[in-house]
Amino acid sequence: MNQMAGVSDNRTSDTESWAFTWANPDDENKMKTALEQIAEKAIAPPAPAPSTTKPAVAHRRTHQPPPPPLPVLADETFTAYSLSFGGGATMVLTAHSTTKPEKYVAIVAAPDFYGNPKVLLQQVTSDNELDISPRYRLVDAVDTEGNGRADLLFELRGQTYRQFAIYRIADGLATQVFLTQPTAAN
Repeated sequence: MNQMAGVSDNRTSDTESWAFTWANPDDENKMKTALEQIAEKAIAPPAPAPSTTKPAVAHRRTHQPPPPPLPVLADETFTAYSLSFGGGATMVLTAHSTTKPEKYVAIVAAPDFYGNPKVLLQQVTSDNELDISPRYRLVDAVDTEGNGRADLLFELRGQTYRQFAIYRIADGLATQVFLTQPTAAN
């Protein structure tokens, strides 16, 4: 199901596109790859705990098992917005794992001074935790206040309910500024 956001206001101006235009397509690929790596680590199973037993002989090296492989991302979406006129990129990546139980991840990030993504919001949940911690799905960027500045609209979907949340991105933070009441999921 595709969703679209609509805002009712009395402005007569044209609608704006909040899509971020990359000066260099390589920058977009670099940021997407970096967010994919963050997402893979976020939904990866925990590494095995190191052994606390002492070796029988002091000079023997202990061998730690390798960390488990990173999960494969599925249904991945990567979107970049400029949430204000002339603003920098605000990137959103959502995906889920291909393993059972499925794990879901949503990441909102912005480039830092050095061009590396700074995570502003990270939501991770799994099929087993959906009614405690819902899955975040990006709907769109929306100018909810009619001030020429967009916020991010997410659908929060639990096992038996869904609701919508608006996040404002400002001063290096993602702040939830609105949350609907839960309704039954279809």
